[in-house]
Parts: sequence; structure tokens; C-alpha cells
Amino acid sequence: QRSPIARFLAFYFYREAILLWGMMGWLAWLSLVYWAALYSLVVAGLKRLRLVCGVMMFFVITGFFFFFLWYSGGIGKALPATIAAQEGVSQVLDYREISQAIRFDESRESPFLTPLDETVSPDAWVMVQRRPRDVWYEPQMQTVFAAYGSSFHDFSQVVYPVIVSKNLVSGHIQYRLSNANLFHLWGRGDWLLAAPWNTRSIYALNKGDLSVANTIPVQGVDELPDGLWAPLAVMRDVLGHRVYVFNHFYTIVQAYDLYENRLVAQTQIDSDKPLVQGGAIWYPVQCPSTRKIYLIMLPTRESLLELDPETLGVTRSLDIGSLAQSSMVMDYSNRFLYAQFALSKTIVRVNMDTWSVDRRYKGEAFARKIALDKERNALYVLGYGSGRLFALDLDTGQRLWTLKVGGRPNGLDLKEDFLWVNSMSGVFRVDLQEVWKDKQS
Repeated sequence: QRSPIARFLAFYFYREAILLWGMMGWLAWLSLVYWAALYSLVVAGLKRLRLVCGVMMFFVITGFFFFFLWYSGGIGKALPATIAAQEGVSQVLDYREISQAIRFDESRESPFLTPLDETVSPDAWVMVQRRPRDVWYEPQMQTVFAAYGSSFHDFSQVVYPVIVSKNLVSGHIQYRLSNANLFHLWGRGDWLLAAPWNTRSIYALNKGDLSVANTIPVQGVDELPDGLWAPLAVMRDVLGHRVYVFNHFYTIVQAYDLYENRLVAQTQIDSDKPLVQGGAIWYPVQCPSTRKIYLIMLPTRESLLELDPETLGVTRSLDIGSLAQSSMVMDYSNRFLYAQFALSKTIVRVNMDTWSVDRRYKGEAFARKIALDKERNALYVLGYGSGRLFALDLDTGQRLWTLKVGGRPNGLDLKEDFLWVNSMSGVFRVDLQEVWKDKQS
């Protein structure tokens, strides 16, 4: 109780360890066989190194899994050519294009997202990171927007492109640089919204040229150390006048007036009675008719929360059967929420009227994004560990098709019968008519 950060980090480590082992698939089983054989040979046979073989090997293998997933993409890594060779899949943006656009851009005039009182030298070292975040497609502009971020690197001396746009007609690439981690990019509406970690700023960017249309200074958390200001999500209100920010670690939800740049509401989620302890806030969604906000909160007993859009107070909470979830999507017309568990393959459907779980599906552990296709009554699940995208039939619960999309896929957007995917292999477009061909009765 005296050290909530230490309590959270202890949970965070063991949760991440379980996730890593679960995402490694066949490699985890192979490692278990190797571990058991080593223990049998050294400890049981030679009566030596019991602590090393029994305990330390767990940390060694877990550390290897982390670096394998982080730097290579894990078991889901695939060459761009292999991914694009699948029927209906084409690559629209790769990292070499981004590098070339930066290398040949001689005008680099203040393309940085930095705090209001800081500047970045135009001579700063620019590094293109293969750390995918969100992806959005704008049909009217025929432009794809991709976000990138890195949680575990020190970029005090390095900047990298956190937001990249590419016009699919002209091929023109634009970018924004930052030395801060960007976890989430909001792309609905006329502006892009971003809240990089530690910058204490919320940026609204024009989609046409990625210029900064508005900068909102973060308010109400002056006593919070910079390291604890780490927004996991930013979302624009359905009415357009507000922007909501959802913070990591120190679980604050804020609402700002997007045009007056002022804080209008704030709440610390983990101070509410339904919760046991604070943690991360994941993947909020908003109901268009009621404007109520639904989000995943972890680690808590009742991890699905409903918030009032004006006061941000918790109006309902629900224990959906898991200590951690990784993604969520809403079926507005039928009033269902679909939530993917992080530590298991379970996807639950929550009836928003009865406020109860009424069905379970087999998804994929720690799927970072899911998308709803109401026309085909299917759910698209993006496997962060497996590097695969698959379609789940919501009537039968069966997996109908699967595609390779590359290591650590993080971004998924459904527009005009196309899926847009952002992974370590690049940004890909999936033509759903081609993929679904001969797969529906």
C-alpha cells in the first residue's frame, strides 16, 4: 500500500512474462523441453546448480523472448514479399520509403512534436524505428497515416518519425518527428490527435500536410513526474468539441475543450470503489447516441468501466472474467462490446443493456486490435505475437481465414472494404472482397 508503483510494476512483470510465453507458441514449448532436459541433466544428474536451473533459467528464457519479440518481431516475423504474395494483400508503405523521404528532405523546418518550451536541433540524429503503432486511412484524400513509437528506448539524443503519411496516388510522403514515445494516434475527423509521452502536450494535426493546427498544454497534473505522464489513448468526442486523454500508470482520465484549450473534467480512475488497484487504461470507445465512454482498466477486479462523458465519473463497472484485456470494439447498433483477453484466447461479448457477458469466442492472446465487419458479421483479430490476421465468424465462432501480416502488428483500420495493417514489415492493404472470395456460403 505504501508503494503503489512497485506493486503495479511487480504485477506488470509477471503479466508480461505470462504474455511473452503465451505469444511464443511453438518456441515456448521447445524452450520448456530444453529447460526440463537441462534441469534433469544438471540438477537431477549432477546434483548441482539447482537455483540456476530451477529459477534463473526462467528469467533467462523470458529475457530472450522479450528481445526476440522486440527486435525481430517474434515468431510472427515475415518478409514483406512473403506477406504481399498472399491473395488480396499488397504493401503500401515500407521503412525504406520513410528513410528515403527523410534523407532527401532538405527543408526540414520544425517538423518536431515537442513540449511548448523546448526545441530540437535540426541537426539531430534521425532514426527510423520499426515499432508500429496505429494506422488510419482517409478515403477522400487517398492517404494512409501510420504511427510509430518506442516505449523502451532513450531518445534524448535521437528523434524519429512518429507520424507518417503517404498519398497513394502521388506517392508523396510526409512525416513528423519527435524524441518522445507515441502510443496512440486518433485519426477520425478532420484532425489527427496525438499525445506523446512526457511532452505534456496534446497535438491536433492537419491531415493535409501534418502541420500542427492546435497544441493543448496538459493541465491539472503539475505534481505528476514526467515519467508518469504516459497517455495510452487519446479520443475525440463524437460531438467534436472535446478530446479525452487516458493516462498510463497514474490512471487519470482528462477531458479538454479542443477549441479553448482548457481542462474541463478530470478523474483518477483507481480512486473509485469498484477498483482494487490502478494500472493501464486500454482502448476506450464511445457510444454515438449516449456519448458514454467504455474502457478497459487493468489490473482490477472489475475491469470494464462505463464513464459519464461530462464528469468522467464511473457509472457502471463489470468483472468480465480476466485480470487483463488487450483490445475492445463496439457494435453500436446492436449494443454489444467485444473485448479480447490479454492472458488467454478468449473474446467476450458484453450486452450493454443487461450489462453482462452473454457469449465467449476463441480469439488470440494479446491481440492488440480487433475490428468489426457488420456486413459479414465477422470480427477481425490482429495477433500481436503470432503476426497473423484472422476473421472470426460471430455466428459460429469459427476462424474462417488467416493471413500473415508481419511481426508485432499493432495498427488495424477498416475502411471501404479494405483492412489496413501496420506491422514491423510495413503497412499493408487487405482487399476483403478478394480474401473473402469463395469463403462465404
